[in-house]
Amino acid sequence: STFAAVDNYSIVTSSTNGTSWTINSTITDTKHCTIHCLRYFGSKWVALGGCLLSMSKPVLNTGSWTLHYAYPPVLAVARNETVLVAVGSMGLIRTSIVGSQDWTDRTSGTTADLNDVAWDSVRNLFIVSGDTGKILTSPDGISWTTRSTPVADTLLQIAISPDAIVVTYLT
Repeated sequence: STFAAVDNYSIVTSSTNGTSWTINSTITDTKHCTIHCLRYFGSKWVALGGCLLSMSKPVLNTGSWTLHYAYPPVLAVARNETVLVAVGSMGLIRTSIVGSQDWTDRTSGTTADLNDVAWDSVRNLFIVSGDTGKILTSPDGISWTTRSTPVADTLLQIAISPDAIVVTYLT
């Protein structure tokens, strides 16, 4: 197993034991955007940041990063078997076919910040949480449906189990 971390200065480090860490690469970013999230999706590393979506390193310490600048900021990403979905500020939703370098803007129907996205393999839905109590769902990442919620608070992280979907919120 490989553990990975990224700091605000775009330096990627990794560890095989969680104790000793090695600098693997620096993401060259001429716009100086903060990177706050790093995920591995089967064959690719994806780094998300304040104003960029950076993707496509199959092995952490080889090759170079491909930068895809994104405004508004990207906050979270999830995937199913065929598509990656990225969400962010001002209602941003972007999708990419697994294995592709291209990202496509999608219509979310909201200008609220979208804070998290998760794939629910039991219900076969992407679920998005956002500000002002926003919950959106989509079976394919392309068409989105707004769901009603009993709160108008900022919805943060999504956790999914076979029996329940839990969304944390900020009051």
